[in-house]
Amino acid sequence: MPPARPVRIVVVEDETSTRAGIVAQVRAIPGVEVVAECGDGTEAVEVILEQHPDLVLLDIQLPELTGFEVIEAVGSEQMPPVVFITAFDEFAIRAFETEAVDYLLKPFGQARLARAVSRAVDRLREPTGPLRAAASRAAVASVAATPLERFVVRLGRRIILLPVDGVDWIEVTGNYLKLHCGGHTHLARRTLAETVPRLDPERFMRIHRGLVVNVTRIRAIERQAPAVYRVTLTDGAVLTSSRSYSSAVRGLLV
Repeated sequence: MPPARPVRIVVVEDETSTRAGIVAQVRAIPGVEVVAECGDGTEAVEVILEQHPDLVLLDIQLPELTGFEVIEAVGSEQMPPVVFITAFDEFAIRAFETEAVDYLLKPFGQARLARAVSRAVDRLREPTGPLRAAASRAAVASVAATPLERFVVRLGRRIILLPVDGVDWIEVTGNYLKLHCGGHTHLARRTLAETVPRLDPERFMRIHRGLVVNVTRIRAIERQAPAVYRVTLTDGAVLTSSRSYSSAVRGLLV
């Protein structure tokens, strides 16, 4: 039998000296290969999509995008298994609870790193379905309890960060959300079900099964029929609420 190919690893850590140490430690582990190293979240997304590594050692606190946002931007279908790296216990607990392959709590030594990589290699020999499902759960569960401050939108290899307050309204289109921002639109691959609970309820309101509006952008509300309203926004968009969400819209009129 031909020898198994090395496990291809990307190391993502913003501190240069720490990253160099991790890379050196990983290269000392038999059967693995460091194919790239990254210093920020945006670069990590680009490298992961380009290199398709088998495993990512991913710091949670990064410039531009957090480790959790990196997973979200890459997408669960393309995200390889992850070993999280963190200096904070609370992040380590969250990483563990999200079913990442493992987590490394700084400072860690060669033996601890080797165990984490060995565990990941063992799981890579399992069917890929559970690994992909775990990565998907990690992306969702790790951020579900935190307020949404920005949307991470991928345009090819480019990453755009859209502040939530800059969004005028949101509509569902297929498997994406279309974000309307000052006359421009962007697609984010996520669902309303996972998005709405993380939006500020004082600022964003669901007026239809597939529509959410920023209430600060509402210019006029007119009743069209019992429990149905026409909502005009400052960007000129005219939206129609559904009966199921009429009480929310009606609450703006009192």
